[in-house]
Amino acid sequence: MNSLTRHLVLILALVCINQSVYAQVFYGEGFEPLEGVPSPDEFVPPIQYKRGNHSQPTNQVLKDTQDAYVRKDYATILRLLRPFAEQGDAPTQSNLGYMYANGQGVTKDDKEAARWYRLAAEQGYARAQTNLGYMYSNGQGVTKDEKEAVRLYRLAAEQGDARAQFNLGTMYEKGLGVSQDYKEAVRLYRLAAGQGYAAAQINLGVMYEKGLGVSQDHKEAVRLYRLAAAQGDARAQSNLGYMYHNGLGVGQDHEEAVRLYRLAAEQGYAAAQAYLQQFIP
Repeated sequence: MNSLTRHLVLILALVCINQSVYAQVFYGEGFEPLEGVPSPDEFVPPIQYKRGNHSQPTNQVLKDTQDAYVRKDYATILRLLRPFAEQGDAPTQSNLGYMYANGQGVTKDDKEAARWYRLAAEQGYARAQTNLGYMYSNGQGVTKDEKEAVRLYRLAAEQGDARAQFNLGTMYEKGLGVSQDYKEAVRLYRLAAGQGYAAAQINLGVMYEKGLGVSQDHKEAVRLYRLAAAQGDARAQSNLGYMYHNGLGVGQDHEEAVRLYRLAAEQGYAAAQAYLQQFIP
């Protein structure tokens, strides 16, 4: 399948699911978008974060909060965490930001989410810096400002936050808030990929597949797609299927391509569903 055919397949997928052309081509080529959603493990005290001298949640409070999150008992979470957030505890401030951003136990309020993220970010809390950067990238609760997003992502990336490294890499790859720089994008994707971050493994794989910022290397692209596919990522499964389909970096193997496309298709990934149609009589 040549590049034109590949894009035609993606366009057919677009028609089938009635999504925007930009979004689906972006995904179909394997690139992942910016990410800014914190995971529930924020309710566990981060080992590398040095809390201040203010009142902090006890281990029992954190356990009760985690249990409440599993039950989706957001009212209890707010009752447990708000006092500590109001006293200046950065991780709990970040959690409140997440709850306002997602309307969990409160009315969804992006401005209030940004306020809580900012309080935590100003204390150097990397996850809050990343999430506030994401809000600036998208103009959620704040005026869109890609340069400010880059500044915040950089602060968190320098602390080793994989999501921030990935997002900053995306900004360099797309030239958003900074001059486009494929080599810097590759460097940042590699840092995040080295931490096992699937989205970065995919984007780095695409950079190798296309020869952007690095010498084109289909074998390395395959290796990276395989790492992300092993984590169950549908885009990686589809991209790896494409490599087997066309014998890029691996021996051509239509059976393996179909297996991988099917894994991605079962997760609702439209591009893989479209590729599968080529193997249906």
